[in-house]
Amino acid sequence: MTGEPSVPWWRHRAAVVLVAVTAVVAAAAIVIPSLLARPAPPADSARVDGPTVAVVRQDLTTTSNLDGMLGYGTPIPLTITATGTITWLPQAGRALDRNSLLMRINERPLVVFLGATPLYRPLDAPGLRGADVAMVASNLKALGMLRINDPEKAVTGSLLSSALRAWQRKVGLEPTGIIAPGDVQVLAAPSRVADVTARVGDAPGQSLTITGLTKTVVVDVSAARAGTISVDAAATVVLADGTEVAGRIARVATVVSQSEDTSSGPTVRITISLDDQAATGEIVSSPVSVRVAADTREGVLVVPIAALLALREGGYALQTPKGSLVAVTTGLFAGDLVEVSGEGVTEGLDVVTAR
Repeated sequence: MTGEPSVPWWRHRAAVVLVAVTAVVAAAAIVIPSLLARPAPPADSARVDGPTVAVVRQDLTTTSNLDGMLGYGTPIPLTITATGTITWLPQAGRALDRNSLLMRINERPLVVFLGATPLYRPLDAPGLRGADVAMVASNLKALGMLRINDPEKAVTGSLLSSALRAWQRKVGLEPTGIIAPGDVQVLAAPSRVADVTARVGDAPGQSLTITGLTKTVVVDVSAARAGTISVDAAATVVLADGTEVAGRIARVATVVSQSEDTSSGPTVRITISLDDQAATGEIVSSPVSVRVAADTREGVLVVPIAALLALREGGYALQTPKGSLVAVTTGLFAGDLVEVSGEGVTEGLDVVTAR
């Protein structure tokens, strides 16, 4: 019988096997890459060896680093009301307090009184009252020359004149019992001679400048940043030699100024007081750096930044010594610490850290 030649039975079986193998290989080509693309599940049951830290609750504060200037403040010209010729002048740095010798004019001592009101008239008649009389009486009482309960109610008369004569004898003035403008120089507070611009032989006028007695640090910050700094906030002043001095924000100016560097925009002046004046030594004026508290979170949960574990899918977690992961939301970063929160994040929880 004629026709197509018959195919051996083993060839049919080989073809079936070949098709099956091809199908398996094709399926593997799809499944294997898919499996490799999946993230490896966390080893929740694998214990982790390494250093651990406990989650703690504390206040967390960030700081701003600023450039400032240490000194006694802006020198203020002092107008001398006495007239004549200067015959003696103080040196810069001299402290001026009640009854200090400010200068000599025509060899007559010009002495300091303290008060808010200058002596604007001669106190040369009985029965005079006013702020200037009260100022004189207050100084004489402070010096032990006048016994009076309330200087604000003082009146010129025999009691005040007697006290004036005793004071005049003590400082080397003619004991007339009368005081007039130019006999004393009234300062608002104890001060320091910053600079002497006159020479012996000159007329007094504005012959010197004064500052306060205490050193402070002034910092000019941008108006926007000033809003984050509050009075009485802690500050650390770093001197040129690296010495750190603790301080506080004493004043935040309410006037916005334009900086000499016009590119920096409007600025606000911040004044920082120092906890220890002696810590600055003999420095009169010097650039310093200042660290100021900028943002604070009170009573938050905190861990070292090194304890954060970045997740492949985004975000962060903490890892316990047993290997389990606890997802966290990060808050404020400050130095090497970070604020954390989330379900399962509790005070005292031990977590693994990189160091």
